[in-house]
Amino acid sequence: MYSKFREIYQARHEYAQSFSERGVMGYMCTLVPEEVVYAAGFLPVKLIGSHQPQTIADMYIPPTFCSYCRDILAQGLQGRYHYLKGLLHTSSCEKIRSAFESWQRHIGGAQTYFLWMPQFLSQGAKEVFLSEVGCFKEQLECDWQVNIGSEKLVRAIEVYNENRRLMKRVYELTREVPSRISGEELVSMVIASQVMDKTEHSQLVREFLREVEGREAGEEGARVMIVGQTSGDLQLIQLLDSLGGKVVVDETCFGIRYFWEEVNCQGDSLKAIASRYIERLPCPVKDSGIPRKRVPSILNLAREYRVQFALIVYPTFCDPHSYDNPVIRETLLEEGIKVLELEEDFPLSLGQLRTRIEATLESVELI
Repeated sequence: MYSKFREIYQARHEYAQSFSERGVMGYMCTLVPEEVVYAAGFLPVKLIGSHQPQTIADMYIPPTFCSYCRDILAQGLQGRYHYLKGLLHTSSCEKIRSAFESWQRHIGGAQTYFLWMPQFLSQGAKEVFLSEVGCFKEQLECDWQVNIGSEKLVRAIEVYNENRRLMKRVYELTREVPSRISGEELVSMVIASQVMDKTEHSQLVREFLREVEGREAGEEGARVMIVGQTSGDLQLIQLLDSLGGKVVVDETCFGIRYFWEEVNCQGDSLKAIASRYIERLPCPVKDSGIPRKRVPSILNLAREYRVQFALIVYPTFCDPHSYDNPVIRETLLEEGIKVLELEEDFPLSLGQLRTRIEATLESVELI
């Protein structure tokens, strides 16, 4: 078991504080253009909750908001992210936006930035978002007295694209039957990338690849796909591993939605960055076009990775995911894939989850 990703993820606050001289900026949604933040000299980190029940946030946002919103706001109220120089969000989930606005009003300390991203993808939408990213760049330059020139943007793109290519290489290895990579290793790798300097993370991924390529063939197990939105809690993935499930691919913002597409290095750097984020694999909030992209994308991944069992995970009170799930479920069932839906809230009832997952895994015929 390669444990370095998990260790850094678990010590993410200590890791981030080691960059306090450089400066750390936190973001709530993976649609934030990190390359611009990186080019400005800051370390961008994804805000991740404690995965514990929270009540302190109920004074500021309704308890009927999802656990992620309540958890990250609670972390801010409790001072866990006191080291942030900046806090960023985009127009994606409105409930997360409420948590962002509550942070602005009641916590303070960090300079806040909000980028508006159009809901529908069109040429006009691309131009609007490019303007937003340009204004964001100029605001960073003004607030922090830095110059984000084209050379810095190109360098940031190169660093991030290299990291994306390395993680895709790991996902290519999970196509093997059986996979030599555990679900915990796969998921913790991506989560660690969201809280680490990309150059350092890329070095760890190279080390991990060398180790995996020297491993013997993995044990047989049902090939599992995680669909939807997890909180970043590894307990669920560890449970799947312990029951013999093989997580080989996912469709989450703590997985391939975060890193799958690269920034096209040709032409204007800022335009390339803006295009990458507005055109990337959509979450249900941003999948509003006709035809919709998300369900065909999930089906293609399931076929490519020979998935046998899909675990649809979504936060309690999340309407966008709840609307998508019936269509996803029927599509995967028609493909002959076993499906289990899990509404995630904290604390996780691991005993109950074990029973449900174990029963589904037992019905899967191994390849």
